[in-house]
Amino acid sequence: MKVLILHKNGPRAYELACTIEADLKARGIETVVRESHNTASWDWQDITLIIVLGGDGTILETARVLTGSDIHLLGINFGKIGFLSSIEPEDWPMIREKIINQQYTLEKRMTIETQIVRNGQTLNLGRAINDAIIRSQVLHIVTLGLYINGIPNGTYRADGVVCATPAGATAYSYSAGGPVLAGDLDAMVITPICPQLSCSRSLVVKGDAQLEFTIDCDCTSRIALDGEIEMDLIKGDRILIRQSRETVDFVQINSVSSMEKIMHCRHKMPY
Repeated sequence: MKVLILHKNGPRAYELACTIEADLKARGIETVVRESHNTASWDWQDITLIIVLGGDGTILETARVLTGSDIHLLGINFGKIGFLSSIEPEDWPMIREKIINQQYTLEKRMTIETQIVRNGQTLNLGRAINDAIIRSQVLHIVTLGLYINGIPNGTYRADGVVCATPAGATAYSYSAGGPVLAGDLDAMVITPICPQLSCSRSLVVKGDAQLEFTIDCDCTSRIALDGEIEMDLIKGDRILIRQSRETVDFVQINSVSSMEKIMHCRHKMPY
């Protein structure tokens, strides 16, 4: 077993990373500690487990690199709510032996892949763990046609649309009024952003649904995958979104639902 510990920049995260390193090395486990920036440049060879000490953004960046691999990912929350984290920093002493003995369960998180069809040419834009977001770049609404498995399913006139996985359902989609999905649910959610008509609501579809959005307006728009991979869109573009065959293995120690984390955060917020 070889463990890579990635920590965000900060004294608390670094201190815990050093503690975890000492605990693992005391049990004869090969361990490497690195700061979490620029994860794509690290050598992942022979790594069994990656422990990420950071917020959801840091964990998400690491997870994208691990998509399709056999490496397990454990998130320790150094952010706000920690939807992608399995434990809080103070929990390490209580779960240390479980990690050392690999007594944990794995939750396979689905990913989605996106293609752009323009003038008969197809571009593979990339893969997302959280969401694909199509939205206007100016103060005008966009008009988007939606097809599900090739069948027309209406038109959105809104600031944009979020297409999210269960993991991403608690991100932008939730902020835009979308539902919370269980992490192991085989589904996707489509949520309009500030729709012009109040009848435009979120739509939950099966995970294997083939989604197609068409750009039917002249205003400038853009698509973003997990807030990182971006591309400008033009009228006539077709955006194809579907579930990828590749997943990411997230380590689960204490199973806590996303709704429980939201409620816990609400109770801590001042009013």
